[in-house]
Amino acid sequence: RYKPRLLGPQAEQKFVAQGLPGIGDVVSEGLLEHFGTLRRLFAASERELRRAPGVGRTRAKEVTELLDRPFAGRQRRLADEAP
Repeated sequence: RYKPRLLGPQAEQKFVAQGLPGIGDVVSEGLLEHFGTLRRLFAASERELRRAPGVGRTRAKEVTELLDRPFAGRQRRLADEAP
């Protein structure tokens, strides 16, 4: 995604929220007004997301599936480490 260099704090928060699936300009603003912070938005359950304006069952499910999906990259896991 293209990110303009000079974003104010609110525009920066909306930019992050818009990275979620199906979340555009209007819904991102509604989500931020509803949850108050990005941390609370990202910690919200599927049920809590559905209560936000502009978020239905499908969109809430897509967002929570993305946030809960394990990263399948070449990361080291703690269980793989030998003492």
